[in-house]
Amino acid sequence: MFFYFSPLVIKIFFLKKQNDNFYSLGFETSSSTASFCIFEFCRNPETQRKAQEEIDRVLKAHGGKLTYENIAEMKYLDACIDETLRKHPIASFLVRLASTDFRIPGTNAIIEKGTSIFIPVLGIQRDPNIFEDPLAFKPERFLNSSNGNGNSKGLFYMPFGDGPRECEKIFFQNNF
Repeated sequence: MFFYFSPLVIKIFFLKKQNDNFYSLGFETSSSTASFCIFEFCRNPETQRKAQEEIDRVLKAHGGKLTYENIAEMKYLDACIDETLRKHPIASFLVRLASTDFRIPGTNAIIEKGTSIFIPVLGIQRDPNIFEDPLAFKPERFLNSSNGNGNSKGLFYMPFGDGPRECEKIFFQNNF
């Protein structure tokens, strides 16, 4: 027995599956990040106090109403979330596949096309050569720098991955 599904039915099926991914994958990552942030607030009461003061100040300025725009004003709270994702990345490593042969600069080593590459996100984001005192929870490092370190150049803060395989929710967050 053979069933024929029109291209429209197939597209709807895949759209539904993609929608399911947004909800299931987005819930786990968001709840884990919130849990780690609360954990860090418990270990760092001064940081928690600063975040609470900022929340109280912004809510007072807007008559106690919480809106998307008001949350965007909470720069310190945003820095706390960035620092949480640096210290406790959801994906501790990324896996990529080399699409072409690549010679590592300054060496004779070649990564051949088709080679799996493991990127140790947790190790990079806790590297003392990149982040001063990497095991300390310091949201201030993100107040004036989107990557937590204004002195270094390169890709070393990647809580959502990078490139074409970056978390899809980031695309929607930044473009809509």
